[in-house]
Amino acid sequence: RSKAAKAFRDSLEADPGLEFPRAEIKESVASIYDAARASMKGTLKVKADREGALVLLDGKEIGKAPLERKIPVGRYKVMVRSPSKLHIKEVEALVRVGKTRTLELKLNYIGARLVVSGAPAGASATLDGNPTDMLPLNMELKPGSYKLVVQAPGYTPERFPLRLKPGETRQVSAR
Repeated sequence: RSKAAKAFRDSLEADPGLEFPRAEIKESVASIYDAARASMKGTLKVKADREGALVLLDGKEIGKAPLERKIPVGRYKVMVRSPSKLHIKEVEALVRVGKTRTLELKLNYIGARLVVSGAPAGASATLDGNPTDMLPLNMELKPGSYKLVVQAPGYTPERFPLRLKPGETRQVSAR
């Protein structure tokens, strides 16, 4: 057991991303590997260009950027997303024993933009039944489906079913 633990520690020091097919080994051997890996720490430091951006490590929330955390050595998927969920960045990071892995991330815009113009003067709009400002509109939204209604006194309301994709700018002209 002690020889196996030393061999795993030596291997992880040489290659912190070391993985093996768990289904092909005994659970007792996997537990020795897991214990060796857990005892070997490195530091992950994450900075983002969006204040309060959430940091996820292999899909689990670990805090907000800027963040500095000691974690077991290994290869991780790091996702950082803005509080609005309209900006995101996903990278892979290799954390080595006794070393600091610093990530300085510029998040990518994944939101959508809706631009609504039209006539007559004083026309207003609702989005999914919620009032917005009077036209013209220029709104940042989460990707998804929406129901836009543009209306003005004395005119028949115009309805626009919308499906906005990440990064899309949709222009709507109401009459």
